[in-house]
Amino acid sequence: MKCVILCAEIQFEELIHADPGRRRGRVAPVRSDERGSCFWLYQARQLFRLYVVRHGVAQATSFTIQPVTPTLPGLIGKQSFRLLPEGVTFAKPVTLQFHYQQDELEGTSDQLLFMAYQGNDGIWKALPNTELDEATRTLTVNTTHFSDWGAFAEFNLEVEKTLIKPGESTNLKLVGYYDDLHKAPDAERSEVALTQQQVLQDPGKVRNWRVAGVEVHDFIPPKFQPRKGATGKAIILANIAIEGNSFEATWAGKTYACNAIGFISQQGVTIVTNVGNPNSQNRVMTMSIRANQLKASTTYSYDNLKAPLDGRADIMLSDGLTAYWATYVYPCNGGQINSPNSIRIDSVDGKTITGSLTATLYLSEDCKISSQPFTARFRLTLIAQ
Repeated sequence: MKCVILCAEIQFEELIHADPGRRRGRVAPVRSDERGSCFWLYQARQLFRLYVVRHGVAQATSFTIQPVTPTLPGLIGKQSFRLLPEGVTFAKPVTLQFHYQQDELEGTSDQLLFMAYQGNDGIWKALPNTELDEATRTLTVNTTHFSDWGAFAEFNLEVEKTLIKPGESTNLKLVGYYDDLHKAPDAERSEVALTQQQVLQDPGKVRNWRVAGVEVHDFIPPKFQPRKGATGKAIILANIAIEGNSFEATWAGKTYACNAIGFISQQGVTIVTNVGNPNSQNRVMTMSIRANQLKASTTYSYDNLKAPLDGRADIMLSDGLTAYWATYVYPCNGGQINSPNSIRIDSVDGKTITGSLTATLYLSEDCKISSQPFTARFRLTLIAQ
């Protein structure tokens, strides 16, 4: 498949200025006093954690979160939130943590996430010193005031056509903010007013085009230290499906285009493929989902067979004639270990399914347990048995 990046000249920069978002609901408030506290603020799948330090507020204060219509392009989950009471200031900075979901990173990367707020002037301002923790999918900032907040992606990979025919091409463009977010923050530069998004103009920063994404390098100038949790390299993936059956798997650090076949029966769904040389029978993967009716936007966690049609999944991979990897393992000292993550079915169109999986496969040899990551994306038309 041919991938083309589109570039455009930008003649001027315009600050992102918008009216405040409209209210979209509200949740019950929580209270804090001068002793300080730590609590969660929930809304749908979005999650904020607020730390109020001792003497951060002078009197008992009710806090709440209210979703509002998004006005900043690139917001994660396409949502922004009004932290209330609006306009309140704190004697000491409070810590705000935002938890995002992995499936909200389509077309972007954890490494490109920052927090931003909308000021009273209507201009969105990013916080370059946003701390990132990929393990817990958490962004952390300190603030002395409340307003409209959201997490946004510095770059997004946009795809012209997400479903193409074999031999057909599609256009990709990398759209982002070029507001120098990666300079070392200081007292005079704790926030950056965001300008309108632009298309990437330096193709030299784009490397390693692949079927479903791209790597972006050197977006942090060498003389600046990256913020906490940043690596200076972002791998951006986007869904591009090829009409017909496809199964792309990554195993032991290598990616393979596999010939797969899927079946649906009273016992559920089974997908079988060779990972590696399609003519070899030495590395066969079998994936099972114990559900006879798959649903779109649904995940299936891993567990060894407990009961028929229990809504769980498992994967087995033979590597050679004697090594058998699986999403579960039984340690010699007892118990069972199941792989984290899951299989996700993105869409169901009749008997045609599209989805992806992330798994850890285990191998037990003489009570020694080895593990390897295994990922795949697939689009298959299932055969009824």
